[in-house]
Amino acid sequence: MVNLMLIITADDLGFSVSRNTAILEAVQFGSVSSASLMVNMPEAENACLAVRKYTPQLRVGLHFTLTSGRPVAAPQHIPLLIDANGLFRRHFLSLWSNVARPEFLEQVQIEFNAQLQLMNEFEKRYKIQTDHLDSHQHIHAIPPIGNLLTNAANARGLAVRVPCERYGNWKRFFPLRTLLPIGDVKMMILNFCAKNMKQDHCYFGALDSGKMDWNAWNRIFEIVRYSPIRCEVNVHPGCLVGKEAATESLCCSQDDKNFHCNNWRRRELNVLLDPNFIETLQKNNLFPLQTW
Repeated sequence: MVNLMLIITADDLGFSVSRNTAILEAVQFGSVSSASLMVNMPEAENACLAVRKYTPQLRVGLHFTLTSGRPVAAPQHIPLLIDANGLFRRHFLSLWSNVARPEFLEQVQIEFNAQLQLMNEFEKRYKIQTDHLDSHQHIHAIPPIGNLLTNAANARGLAVRVPCERYGNWKRFFPLRTLLPIGDVKMMILNFCAKNMKQDHCYFGALDSGKMDWNAWNRIFEIVRYSPIRCEVNVHPGCLVGKEAATESLCCSQDDKNFHCNNWRRRELNVLLDPNFIETLQKNNLFPLQTW
């Protein structure tokens, strides 16, 4: 029996030329079935052009961000979110500690509306297909921000990623671990923040965030092939690393630049472009869904 319940989403479309190239190469290969677009990044519009030209079947989602790059809204309307250079200055914990302030959340709403409106313009201009909403560094796991995305998604008939990885640590025995790796900590924080979000799908990508090698995929395959519900796996492929990636024209936080230049971007792409990857999907009766 064929399982048609797997979505493989590549985040950060629009981030850079090389990231666009890597994501669309994986889409054409057949291993990536969905992508999330950072509309505030310099290569967002070129990404839409490339999707229309090379992968018109690709469904795209808004990758809402408040932690990297320049805002879409006018800077004077969102002073609490940006620094003196007009760049986003907050990180996940900073956002989490401030969203209870009405004036802060109001500015988050302004920026979200601006990014959503730009996504709508891209959708119309380039005839791309939008089917979901999610966020950079999973900031919509923070309840008030998640409410903004959920309300917008409900009004437009879109899906929302729930970054709550309840099943990814099934082989791990926490009491034996004296120092938790960053993936474990990230997963626990996201699970705590998103615990009240309605979850109608499994999610994988926090525990092995940015390090989706064969070990991570094999753990996921063991779970997904028996899952009675839809599953999303989150990846971050790239085709340039190190000094080559650093030469690209980027507009992002230092954390994002480090992530972008890390060798793992290419390693993730290599797995997705491995013929054995497609063969493994087929052996497990898994064929990536092209829509939520």
